[in-house]
Amino acid sequence: MITYKSYLGGSVQSLGFFVGKVYHTVGVIEPGSPEFKTEQHEEIQVMIGDLVDLRDGKHYGPGHKLPPFAPLSKVCVSCTDVVVYVCRYSNTPFR
Repeated sequence: MITYKSYLGGSVQSLGFFVGKVYHTVGVIEPGSPEFKTEQHEEIQVMIGDLVDLRDGKHYGPGHKLPPFAPLSKVCVSCTDVVVYVCRYSNTPFR
């Protein structure tokens, strides 16, 4: 089953699904600096665009993964153009 979610007034939207027992989302972030809290371990990989991780100011482009976000932590990112990402929710890193 695929689920749809919209966050922060529609500036972040995602489709969620399971691959085996691991939950993933594919999402789109509109230009801006969204901030939100994690509920569980999250790993974000950029697919299209350039995403800045405001924890360290580093830029992450297509194919690159941001350092993982711990459960109950704050995600602070920024982009000047649309970004497409994949997020994996688990304690198992991307392979």
